[in-house]
Amino acid sequence: MNDNTNRFIGYAINDLLNHNVSITLRSKKYLRDITDGWFSSDKKLKFVCNLGDCKDLRISIFLHEYSHFIQWKTKSHYWIGEEYNNAYQEYFEFKGIENQLKYQHLIQEVEQDCDKIAVNLIKKHMLDIDIDQYIRESNWYIWMYNIVSELNKWPNMRYINMQEMCNICPKKFIEKSRYNRLPAKFLHQIDKTLLIKSKN
Repeated sequence: MNDNTNRFIGYAINDLLNHNVSITLRSKKYLRDITDGWFSSDKKLKFVCNLGDCKDLRISIFLHEYSHFIQWKTKSHYWIGEEYNNAYQEYFEFKGIENQLKYQHLIQEVEQDCDKIAVNLIKKHMLDIDIDQYIRESNWYIWMYNIVSELNKWPNMRYINMQEMCNICPKKFIEKSRYNRLPAKFLHQIDKTLLIKSKN
């Protein structure tokens, strides 16, 4: 991490504390799953991030979750709007395909807005984060919600080669109209991943 990144982390932590956010920074080995970080404004403000060994990627996670905090702090409609606010809970109950796809799209909007905030922060604070790579990862995340809906769960991340997947994703944020239009190469990589899993 460069000095700018260290200063940004200190700045972000102070910002969180000034807004009475409970902060938990973990140091577990990186497993790349959905529990590596989150920000919650439900009942009590909570910020959790796994800052273990793989510093560069974990700083991206820290940045992403801090950007969710910014959504809350600035009263973004993506975060506080009633429909968006209920999206995560409703989506992960997997009640049915019609509602599932509706809430999937709402979550995709929240997450992409979050990552656009993150990219602006990278530029503003001159962080040592590759913007093209960050956007590729963001697009991967957006497209993966289609796979989650298909499987009714998050796939086991240890079977997924993140770099191969991100290389398939574009370096510009995908349009909303393409949220659910996965490229053939992306689907092929997912099929290969699930095939490897089935043999283990």
